[in-house]
Formats: sequence, structure tokens, C-alpha cells
Amino acid sequence: MWYNELNFDSNPFSLNRSLDLVGYEDAIDEMIYTLESGNMIFIEAPEGFGKTSLLKIAIDNYKGEGRVAYIDCNRLDDLNIERVIMNKYGFIKKLFSKTPKDMIILIDNINNLSKKNCERMKYFFDQNYIRSVVFSGVDYNSVYFTPSLKERISKVEKLPELKDEEAMEIIESRIGNNELLSKETVKSIFSISEKNPKQFIQNCEKAAKYAVENYSRVVKQEHITKIFNKKEEIKQESNENKEKLIKIKPKKETYKQKVEKEIKKKQKKQPKKTKETPKEEEKEIITKEVDLEVIENELEKSKQNVAEKYY
Repeated sequence: MWYNELNFDSNPFSLNRSLDLVGYEDAIDEMIYTLESGNMIFIEAPEGFGKTSLLKIAIDNYKGEGRVAYIDCNRLDDLNIERVIMNKYGFIKKLFSKTPKDMIILIDNINNLSKKNCERMKYFFDQNYIRSVVFSGVDYNSVYFTPSLKERISKVEKLPELKDEEAMEIIESRIGNNELLSKETVKSIFSISEKNPKQFIQNCEKAAKYAVENYSRVVKQEHITKIFNKKEEIKQESNENKEKLIKIKPKKETYKQKVEKEIKKKQKKQPKKTKETPKEEEKEIITKEVDLEVIENELEKSKQNVAEKYY
């Protein structure tokens, strides 16, 4: 096998062993506290984030006491809480008509809970047949709970997203000091896996197997590129990233506009006049009219010149 080439007796990335619950210390403490205090808790996280592994810790914690019932809703077509409890309680105790006491119920991958099961759960909990319950699912708000059962759920514990350093801890716990995966390749695979712990372990196995099959004892970046079709980012020129500014060239001033500007400048330079007599006003009007005639004559000349050039 490929892992024998790396001096491993078994597959270090096997999912048969529980996922390494690095970074979930607070969630574990909260779950154990809930079980001890006799309450209900909902563990919320996406698929592959270690909810089942978390429940296995609860099973191991109460191993040998014979009062922990684990239910995987993905493997059941019809869930009957009462039947599960009585089957777990044992044939001998049922024979002597003894009722179960202080049971711990772990319900994994819960998508929905019927109204009948909600009422059964509430009844057994209130009668102390059930001591505590841990539900686990992808989304607490999407699961149907009757209002009376919802009131008894003391907390919704959301599993946190792992960091790059915690991903490195997971790998170290599996391969030890082996140089198969460097920090850079671990970070790259963790990013490709969208920081999903289960998918991350599976992708690490793919990368390690591919490296060995290509006569390498170390996973290289080129292996990751080929396996996951991860294209290297092409550096774009800064000019393409920046917004292109369209420069609009100002239109050339016409001869008329130039003359009008000159007239306005002269008017600004002239001192302000006091009250003008009617005769003076008439003179100013006449001069303006003369100026406009001059402008018009000049425009006609310029047109003629243009005509001469092109015709």
C-alpha cells in the first residue's frame, strides 16, 4: 500500500478513526456539563465538522454504565424514541417491569423530529426516565421541535471554524514528525477543502497517495495543482485592474467665442460707471452692435478661407 512506502503501518488519514477534535475543547466541556447537569443541548455544525466524533466522546465518557443510547437518524427510516429507550434498557429489566432511569440520549444527524417523538421525549425527560439529551444537526432552526420541547433545550452550541494552525495540529497528530506535508501544503489543502475537517483529511490522503505514486516522499505544490485542478493565479497588469479614465479633449474655441471673451475682460477692467445719461447708454448699445457686426464679418471671412482650402 502507498502508506507503507512512508513507513506507516496503516493509513494515517483513515476516517475509521475519530476526527481529531482540535479547537473544540470548549464545545466538549459544554456538552459534558450539559450531560452531568441533566439538560438538553443542540450541537450545530455543517457536515464533516466532527459532530459525530463529539458524540463518541460522550459515549466513551459513560462507557460501561449501560445507559447511553446513540441514534443516527441517517440510518433510521422511522424513529421511535420509546422503542429505542426500552431496547437499550435491556430485556431482563423489561421482564421485571422496571422503568428506565437516568438515560442519556444522543441523537445524531437530526433533520426532523415528529410531533409524536417530541411529546414522548418531553414526557420521558419530565419523568426522569431520560436524564439528558444531545441533539446534533446542520441547522437548529430547520429542525421541527414542539414549543414545549424547545423550552427544555438549554443551549445551541455552534462548532467553530478551524484555523490554519489547528489544521497543522491535526496533521501532526496523524503523521507525527514525518515531512510528508509542509506548513505551506497543509495550508493550501485546508483552503481547497473550504476548512471542512473531514474533507481536509480526505484531500490530504489524496495528495499523499499521489505523491507516493509519483515517486516522491513529499507532497509538492505541483501535486496539489494537478490533483485539484487548482490553476495558478495569473498576475494581471496594474493597468487592467485600474479603471480606465477616458480623457475628453476640450473643443477648440471659435473665433466668436474668443472675441466675446476679450470683450468681457475689457468690461471687467473698466471702472464701474455712475448713473449714465440716456445718450451714453445709446452710445454703448451702438458700440456693442458695431462689435457684433465686426464679429460676423470676421466669421464670414473665415468661412470663405475654409472654402478656398477645400474646394
